[in-house]
Amino acid sequence: MTVKAPNFGQPHPLPHWFDPWREWRNKPNRQKGTRPKGIPKDLSSKRYQWAWKLRAWLNSQEAPHKQPDPHDSPHDFWYETPPFFVATMVNAPPETLREALQPYGFRLVFGEGVIGAERRWQTNGLRDWADAVEGWGGIPGGYSWNTCEDPATEAALIKECVDNTGVHAWYIDGEKEAEQSGRSGELADRVRALLGPDFPIGWTTEPQLALDHGAIRRNRIVYSQQAYPRGAIGWGNGYDLAGCVGVATAQGYRPQDIVPLAEAYTPYDNSGVVMARVPPQEYGQQARAAGVRQVGVYTPEQSFDVGGAWWKELQPWL
Repeated sequence: MTVKAPNFGQPHPLPHWFDPWREWRNKPNRQKGTRPKGIPKDLSSKRYQWAWKLRAWLNSQEAPHKQPDPHDSPHDFWYETPPFFVATMVNAPPETLREALQPYGFRLVFGEGVIGAERRWQTNGLRDWADAVEGWGGIPGGYSWNTCEDPATEAALIKECVDNTGVHAWYIDGEKEAEQSGRSGELADRVRALLGPDFPIGWTTEPQLALDHGAIRRNRIVYSQQAYPRGAIGWGNGYDLAGCVGVATAQGYRPQDIVPLAEAYTPYDNSGVVMARVPPQEYGQQARAAGVRQVGVYTPEQSFDVGGAWWKELQPWL
């Protein structure tokens, strides 16, 4: 789309206050704080309106001169520290997470925010949990379980939760129900539109599902297939990390777009017999061979018997 240059009558620089104001404006309400100094209060002024137009025009002038890096990834946020997907926050209090993860430099944890059409964050204390995680230097995120039967409502609930809890990233858990709805792409589009172009979003699912992968890629959503290779009751899917990456590649994802979610707990077979935990070196070797730069963890609260040591052994491979 061609953006017409604003007519100022004479060259005029972008006001110094505009970009700081825009950054402040886009923050969740509970994180905004006071208005930064130097920003005009009259935001209906002509100066404000042409500033918007000038910023759009400047962006349009810069874009054609940028050469895309074939190795570039929109997911740098996810490479700083592995994501830990918390199943039940009651069993993963912030202080326990701090003791298990902080010594190893791990900080990114996700708690449940929206389950179906239920505003779970209103009853499970996600906001206080997120504040406490952030208090020890962690990065709190939220997640939702979505069927995609009503993408507009489901996306609005996610946005509402983000605004009310101050989480810094979001995981969509969209599995068989999302596949069967045929509307997973609509949810991806709506969530990205509501949360903005730079908000970190992930999608976790079983490896083989026929979701709208084009929409997930187009919306710069990190793809986190569930690598649960053992026969855990109700959870195992038979896919190791290499199998997940192979399927994702066939679905059109690049290795740098993939952050598999690895089974880190001690699984059981279908007879209830305890099986050995998958060695981290096994996941690590598969990740390196596939060119994957990060591996997520499910779930920390079921793995506190080994603390962060198990996950730390995985990192040198990435």
